[in-house]
Amino acid sequence: MAVYENPAGLPESWNSFIPAQSPWMKRENLAALSAAEIPGLELQFAVVYNGNIPVAGFCFQTLHAGPEHLHVEAPQEFLPRMLWNIGFRNHLTVLILGSLHHNGPGYWKSPVMDTEVFNYALNSVLRLAAKDTRPDITLLKDTDSLPRSWRRSVSCNSNFAPAPEDIQMQLNLRPEWQTISDYAAELSKKYAARFTKTRKAAEGVIVKSLGAEEIQEREAELDSLYNNILQAAAVKLTRINAKYLYTLKKVLGDDFLVEGWFIGNQLAGFSATFLRESCNDIFVVGYDAGANAEYKLYHNMLFRGLEQAITMRKARLMLGRTALEAKAILGAEAVESRHLLRVKSRFLRIGIRRAMEAELSGQGEGWKKRNPFSKSKTLETA
Repeated sequence: MAVYENPAGLPESWNSFIPAQSPWMKRENLAALSAAEIPGLELQFAVVYNGNIPVAGFCFQTLHAGPEHLHVEAPQEFLPRMLWNIGFRNHLTVLILGSLHHNGPGYWKSPVMDTEVFNYALNSVLRLAAKDTRPDITLLKDTDSLPRSWRRSVSCNSNFAPAPEDIQMQLNLRPEWQTISDYAAELSKKYAARFTKTRKAAEGVIVKSLGAEEIQEREAELDSLYNNILQAAAVKLTRINAKYLYTLKKVLGDDFLVEGWFIGNQLAGFSATFLRESCNDIFVVGYDAGANAEYKLYHNMLFRGLEQAITMRKARLMLGRTALEAKAILGAEAVESRHLLRVKSRFLRIGIRRAMEAELSGQGEGWKKRNPFSKSKTLETA
């Protein structure tokens, strides 16, 4: 087994093995993340060889989380407050098998590798990673695709437990949608009126594609717009920076679309989208709160993303895990991912549970009842 801290050292055949649902694991994407130098985030990779032939690979991320990553009010009662302070006064080390920013397994296995050998290798790399980082929290993402024998063993012989639900929204595009007008024609009267009103609100906004050089020139503006969105979140473990957008654009070129939303000459918002083979994935957005209120920037970013996916004949539009109601209004549905979580300190579990509950409760339940399509169209596609 070999351990790497730089994706440049990974074997040439790495990309040929990675799971289809984990395009973020491609060497070029990992190189972009490494070059972004996101504060507090470290990368580590392990490759298992049979002779000179790689047969399994693992991607780890270690986040040294501090107050800038967590903003949750402490309990008022004496004992819970004391436990909270024990858990959150110091920085936390979070070890992730997978990616903070994307779902999809953080490992691959060659078809020639025996399952029991893979299980042994997985346990070995987890022990090695934990020894190196001494994590307070360990998160194994998208574990449903791991061998059942390993999952059964880990549930009996370790402190891993199912993590709270992780919901991401996606919109499956109907084959008959050739243009955004075809989509709008299938909306109910209420949502069709909302669609028209929202699009009209942004008539004075100019949307322009940003190249790598302009992203670099506007890093401070992009960071500011992104932080406007981030500051309201209780848990900010997935924070990025504009330098990451720049490195992704440099590496991926036309497969990564960054658009600036301008009011006059002022950059009022931006959106960044991965253009994948079968889907588009709206990765991150940022905007000025005042401009968003007047021009409905966020909802228009969603509609524009949908229009682009339809025009490009994609099967799906991936929309991420925040603002569930806005995405349900678009017609997106929830997809749940299952992860395993281990928290070292029982005191810390109280704080972690409270932080996750705050994040989930902030989304409410109303989004689950949203269905923008007319009943006749819903019945036709059922």
